Amino acid sequence: MQEYTIRPFDFTQAASLVPLFKECFGRDVPSNYFQWKFLDNPAGPAIGHVAVTKEDETVGFYGMIPEYYRFGACEQMVHQGCDVMTLPAHRRQGLFGRQFRATCEMGRTLSNRFTFMGFGGQTTISTYRKMGVTVPFSIPFYFKLAFLCRLPKLRRLDAPQEINAPNRLVLDMIQENASRRKNTKIFDDYFIQWRLKNPLIKYRILHDDSAYAIFYVAGSFIFLFDAWEAAKGKGRRVMSFLDNELTRAGKKGILTFGQEGGSLARHVRRHGFI
Repeated sequence: MQEYTIRPFDFTQAASLVPLFKECFGRDVPSNYFQWKFLDNPAGPAIGHVAVTKEDETVGFYGMIPEYYRFGACEQMVHQGCDVMTLPAHRRQGLFGRQFRATCEMGRTLSNRFTFMGFGGQTTISTYRKMGVTVPFSIPFYFKLAFLCRLPKLRRLDAPQEINAPNRLVLDMIQENASRRKNTKIFDDYFIQWRLKNPLIKYRILHDDSAYAIFYVAGSFIFLFDAWEAAKGKGRRVMSFLDNELTRAGKKGILTFGQEGGSLARHVRRHGFI
């Protein structure tokens, strides 16, 4: 049976994860992706562990990035699990659980209020459950298929403004959106600007005076990263632009996900998502 050592990962060597990412996800990433994600985060550096064979080959990784959340009137740092990677030949060896537990222990040494949050598919969720993690809610996908985007509009709407980086108006609307939630990630200027600098994604930002949408093209779909309208119907111009952009680009539909009953889910359902 293969022997593994689970050890803390030195995030100043994050570029060494590039080949592991390629092998696990079949995707090339620039070395500055891990610099951005794990070290440039305004909430602080990531924590994590790697699984290493006796031949000193890195075959697994589990990391957590810190983020600030507000729960009612209380603000707290939360560590979110991310980029779980295990080489195919070394899966089903319990590495996920060993790395996860070691990273949680590391987090507890940093704070006696250490809190973990994770997202994932059914396999990941099942593993988390076995390790005692509570699953409080689901985050389903919402779709707007191409034929719905092509339905004739009653009247032509003026196009909203498109910008490459969030301006003061968009920053304020994102923060207003978050302020209306009881429990939310804290969206200050630094976090928003950092989050939208992901080297893997070219975000496009639409806005008018009372609505915004942030989206990008991903394969056959347009992925709606975030959207908000100040009141019901105020986002018609922004959402109409997305419909027209999908038709122009010949994509299959617009895709997003959000917590059931949350502001994003309510918003997109008003605009024809199912």
